[in-house]
Amino acid sequence: MINLLKVSQSHQAQSNVDQAKELQIKYKDAEMYLLKSEDNLKLEKNLGTKNVTIKYAKANQYMALRINKDISLFEYYDNSSNVIEFKAKSSLNQKRETANKYCGTYSQRDIFFDDSKFCTQKLTLKELGEIWDVNVLLVYNDAKYLNTIYFNEDYPSKEKVISITVPKDVDMEIKEFNFEGYTITKTEKEEGGAKVITYTASNLPGVESVNFKQGIQFTYPHVVMLIKGYKQGNQTVNLISSVDDLYKWNKGLVNQLNPNTTVLKTKVDELIANAKTDSEKIEAIYYWVQDNIRYIAFEEGIAGFKPEEAHKVYEKKYGDCKGMANLLKEMLKLANIDARLTWIGTNSLMHDFPLPALCVNNHMICAVKLNNQFIFLDGTEKKCALNEYAERIQGRQAMIENNDGYIIEKVPVTPVQEDLVERNLTMKIDGEKIVGSGTNRYKGESKRDFFYKFFNSENDKKEAVVKDYAGENSNFKVSNIHYDELKRNADVKLNYDFSFQNAMSVYNNELYVSLDFSKPFTNFKVEKDRLSDLYFGKKINEIYKTEFNVPEGYKVQNLPSNLIIKEDDFEFKLTYEQTGNKILYTKSFVISDAKVRKKNFDKWNASIGKLNKFYQEQITLTK
Repeated sequence: MINLLKVSQSHQAQSNVDQAKELQIKYKDAEMYLLKSEDNLKLEKNLGTKNVTIKYAKANQYMALRINKDISLFEYYDNSSNVIEFKAKSSLNQKRETANKYCGTYSQRDIFFDDSKFCTQKLTLKELGEIWDVNVLLVYNDAKYLNTIYFNEDYPSKEKVISITVPKDVDMEIKEFNFEGYTITKTEKEEGGAKVITYTASNLPGVESVNFKQGIQFTYPHVVMLIKGYKQGNQTVNLISSVDDLYKWNKGLVNQLNPNTTVLKTKVDELIANAKTDSEKIEAIYYWVQDNIRYIAFEEGIAGFKPEEAHKVYEKKYGDCKGMANLLKEMLKLANIDARLTWIGTNSLMHDFPLPALCVNNHMICAVKLNNQFIFLDGTEKKCALNEYAERIQGRQAMIENNDGYIIEKVPVTPVQEDLVERNLTMKIDGEKIVGSGTNRYKGESKRDFFYKFFNSENDKKEAVVKDYAGENSNFKVSNIHYDELKRNADVKLNYDFSFQNAMSVYNNELYVSLDFSKPFTNFKVEKDRLSDLYFGKKINEIYKTEFNVPEGYKVQNLPSNLIIKEDDFEFKLTYEQTGNKILYTKSFVISDAKVRKKNFDKWNASIGKLNKFYQEQITLTK
């Protein structure tokens, strides 16, 4: 019997190896493959805390597609949840017990932070086809903090099952998103006095690791659980069943604050001493907070949603977005300005009102009412002028305090023409190189990007930032850089001289010249199987103008043909024109919605191919 068992195990191991080899071909970048993934969520009432808790059990079975590879698996939790179990066992008798897990704090580069933490286990893939069974149990003490469940994992999967058990006396609604294009089935049944909702998805890709993508909500199938309340006897306990309830919960946290504005008054009086209008008062306070309060992005516990006291932020000279918004509000109120806290979701979020869930907001700003209109103030922005808004909040719905109620308004959207990168160059040949002068201008989001990099750099690194914006590279060297005082209400302008090497070649009596040192979007094709839109994070509006002086004794024999492309999501226009002894090379790139949608990838790739070919063409001069 023992020998037969060994033979059976040997056959199974070989079968796993064969399957793994096939999967390696299909998923060339994947280190593991999920044979099966099961998520079981069990909701329960907690009468002591008057809320709903969730026990969240995960069972994942992975197949190794690599050998001698360490893989780290992560589970995330916060102060309202905990990782109770996190263990793993492989077909080669490797074991990872819950006690072996490493846990720590977690943060990411975003605006609104809760108290996210992580636990991790490291798996070692010893053999191709090795099977790892991983079991996790998390407990959420308050279900409102777990809104969204995703189907896709970090690795491609054969099958994903999400099962949600809801007691009959718990009122829950499930919203489904991005199911189109995926094979997902849904069943419901009654079991033990509860409703069991089960989703089964098959052949799911892993969450892709690519640049230029928007938030995960925009791409992958997921469900949002809206736990509205529960019944206890004849009573109904309401939790969050509407946007009104969501506001009441947010506002309830704000109402717990105990402002001490005495420490703020002297500074406010100083700032507005010379202000003649309310607009000038707002500017003075807004700009002071931007310039003097350092932004941090992490708070623990309920502080992930509750603003810190304004006077504490003022005294420490740092705070997160909520603390900075609250400081703005209290300082502006002391200046007799109608200022209000405002909850908003950045453009990394797909969801918006009327979805009554915490996943619609990840940021807090301040709104002031001036001349019967709201102006939004984001204290986390540096050198952002009044009535200017960062791309990440443009067009987003804002929930504005209004006593016991609220007002929903959209943040204005800046036209693409106001987000400008403009470069003007004058060139001539000097020996074996091209020299000249340039002027760059930045406005809108490109100006804010410059300010962010410049003012967040150490003094000895600021010159490198400016040179980078001027376009310096191995062949294009800049010198004599000059820029005026950097002001919020003015465009950024850089003036400089340059020398451009390796831009010319001579053959017989012909001189071949390239005027383009930067070549934007070169080789910027996207993979055909990419899942997410190509998202640039800002609207693109770039204009480059180069004036080249034809050297004495030469004439223009050939200019590259113009390239003009106009598609739904993007426009490219690159032209050459000769006027007397000057050649004007103009190129412009416009992506007005900040993204190229997946449905237009074929057009984008074809256009990039044409652009690459265009960049290879040179001007031909003859004597």
